[in-house]
Amino acid sequence: LGEGRAAVDGPAAAMPEFEAAMELAERRGFSTAAHWAKATTAVTLFDLGDWDRALLLCEELLAVPQGLLDATLEVQARVTRSAVGLAREAGVVDDPDQVIALARNVEELQALVPALVMGASVAASGGDAAAARSLLEEFDSATLGVAEEYRGSKLAEVARTSVAIGASDLLARIVSTSDARSRRDSLQLGAAKAVLAEAKGEGDAAERYRSAAEGWRSFGVPYEEALARRGRARVL
Repeated sequence: LGEGRAAVDGPAAAMPEFEAAMELAERRGFSTAAHWAKATTAVTLFDLGDWDRALLLCEELLAVPQGLLDATLEVQARVTRSAVGLAREAGVVDDPDQVIALARNVEELQALVPALVMGASVAASGGDAAAARSLLEEFDSATLGVAEEYRGSKLAEVARTSVAIGASDLLARIVSTSDARSRRDSLQLGAAKAVLAEAKGEGDAAERYRSAAEGWRSFGVPYEEALARRGRARVL
């Protein structure tokens, strides 16, 4: 229920469900269920901008003794922790090669997709455009023709990384083959289109960024709102 509300109504609407799930699982001693609830809550807290609490939950998960934490959740915790580090330009950013290798062993898109996008962002921030493009190409192929949420949930970050490495051609291909089935994914796609419009020098880039910023504000994701507003300022 919480994940559905997060996709349709925004992260703030989903938090009561996630808080209740964590509390119930921990009170009844259901450790696996508690781990899953914490990992999902950490991602939601990142969207809400409560990064310190998101980091706290990630560290709690990563402190679970080896063998007792599902590998998918380890990937999610490391990706979320790294997202905070990248956004702040300070703090822990996990080794993307290790995270991606772990995700490949899981053989699930819910682990592989965020790991690939995180790896591409880290590579781009380090100036390794070739590695970043390779990972984005894999993201494209891995998410094409499967459930839209795998592709749609990461489009804004994919767009920014693509343009940062001069791969607007790849971004154009990804955008042209993407669809949105939830409000969250529609906002992701709109943000990606704004980034692409800026990269191509199109006249509607400012309006696209304005629409993206207002959408993210209404949905309750301040970081994406801020990035969209900064994009609009660049093209005015």
